[in-house]
Amino acid sequence: MYQSFIQLLEEAGYKKYMSKMGPVYLLERGNDRQMVFLTYHKDQKKEPIHLKEYDQKMLEARDTIFPEAPVKMLCILIVDDGKLMEEQFAGEYSFTVWIQDEISGKLYMNEDAKQDFSYLYDFLVQKGEEARRMIEERKSQEEEKKVDWRTYVTPVNVGLILINSICFGLYMFLGEGVLQKGVSIWTDILLNHEYYRLITSMFLHFDLEHLVSNMLVLFLVGSFVEQYMGSFRYLVAYLTTGLVGNMVSFYMDIGTSDLTWAAGASGAIYGVLGMLAVILIKTRGRMTGIQGPGIFLFVLGSIFHSYQTAGIDHWAHIGGLVAGIIVGICYRRKLNDQIKKKEADGK
Repeated sequence: MYQSFIQLLEEAGYKKYMSKMGPVYLLERGNDRQMVFLTYHKDQKKEPIHLKEYDQKMLEARDTIFPEAPVKMLCILIVDDGKLMEEQFAGEYSFTVWIQDEISGKLYMNEDAKQDFSYLYDFLVQKGEEARRMIEERKSQEEEKKVDWRTYVTPVNVGLILINSICFGLYMFLGEGVLQKGVSIWTDILLNHEYYRLITSMFLHFDLEHLVSNMLVLFLVGSFVEQYMGSFRYLVAYLTTGLVGNMVSFYMDIGTSDLTWAAGASGAIYGVLGMLAVILIKTRGRMTGIQGPGIFLFVLGSIFHSYQTAGIDHWAHIGGLVAGIIVGICYRRKLNDQIKKKEADGK
């Protein structure tokens, strides 16, 4: 507190001068001459402060620095206990007294003190307002950075994660037969007309790592897309992009010797990433609750990781991503309305 007051006095234009009583701070503004003495009183015994002890020393310092000109003198006393201030304004002194309570942060003075040192008082008020605004801005920035997990919990997105997890649990409990009946394989779809596989394969995963990686991406980004698109539109878009991704993969496999089982939510998830890309472009990367640059790097990392991993159905990814971008553009009116609403709520 003591050093902070010194800094404030210097910022206000007061010049340091070494006197017999220690440093004093001087200000000359036309005919207005001021001398400020700053002292810190810390007493574990809570004994009363005797300001009269400073009276003669202040007068001697004044006569040395300003031997003839009239001078206003101020003693700023910093204390660590408000109880020490109870009788400090009583008595007659040759100087004005301000008392700063270090604990509460309050500055105490009598009525005349504010008027006699109005320049310094106004300066301190201004600095106090600036500090308050800075604290509020910092607090607001910290609040924005805080992760509110409720932001990630939206009904359809959570439901999709649960369905995928339940399907994986059935596979683990009932065995490989669950996969055999639901995975995408072009011969069964084309020759046996089992077109349902284009849908069921979206909810099946081969192992725990496959499931967790997909659901983590869906959890982190799907809820934001759902908030902007609305739950029903998001569900339709998710199923549509996943279906398109599987259809592209199915088409590219027709007539080939590749009879590999295909399964996973990746096509739909890439569709969600495509829709997210459209929203980020429309909001200029200022989505409520999500940082544009961060999610952009996350998406790039996800794509890079998938292309470095063996056995990944890249055509399903490409088909889902393109479909997601197209769906996002088709829903542009709804997105525009939601973006305006969120921007208005954020003001």
